[in-house]
Amino acid sequence: MPAPAHPYTTFDAVLDEHEYFQPALDRATTAAERLARAPAGPHELAEAREAAEFLWTYALPHMDFEETTLFPKAQEHGASDALIGALLADHLALRDLAARIRAADAAGEAEERADVARLLREFVLFFERHIEAEEELFAQVPGVRDDPV
Repeated sequence: MPAPAHPYTTFDAVLDEHEYFQPALDRATTAAERLARAPAGPHELAEAREAAEFLWTYALPHMDFEETTLFPKAQEHGASDALIGALLADHLALRDLAARIRAADAAGEAEERADVARLLREFVLFFERHIEAEEELFAQVPGVRDDPV
């Protein structure tokens, strides 16, 4: 059997996950907007919690995968320490936002609900910008697109 014309690569896996995330990011934005409107009730808080669950279940492990798999492969293909450092700094900031969302949600007061909404929106916007930057930057690193999983 002949080899596929384009083997599935680590970068393909990351791109597929990024695409998979978009509907969840859209739901998180909607949930944050609903939670921010007064009065936000139990349904809106539950919706925001469900959207935030995406962070712990998918986004944070995705960043771990990138750090242990994609970033080292990119460095093997000449990605600069500055590029990888900037992406790692983004991951650190995103993890901090996720922790702040969890802490604000745990407090449970009305003011903290507003914080959950604001932080959730902030996370989504930052994560989307990070995804775009990551895809653009790694597309420019020769060899990353062709390195099989």
